[in-house]
Amino acid sequence: MALLKAEITRRDPRPDDAISVLDEGRPLTAPACRKIWQQARAAVLEAHEADSSLGRNISGSA
Repeated sequence: MALLKAEITRRDPRPDDAISVLDEGRPLTAPACRKIWQQARAAVLEAHEADSSLGRNISGSA
């Protein structure tokens, strides 16, 4: 959470700006988002939690 807060502060987004973009302003691809999500889960969950299906996949609408 601290990294996300720092990134939001660094970018100083407007209310309608997307947070999940590359430094060049291009949106993250779906595969990149999935990879980041998997890495985040592995970093914070116990092995048995990460192996469960709960929260394994992310979804959302743009």
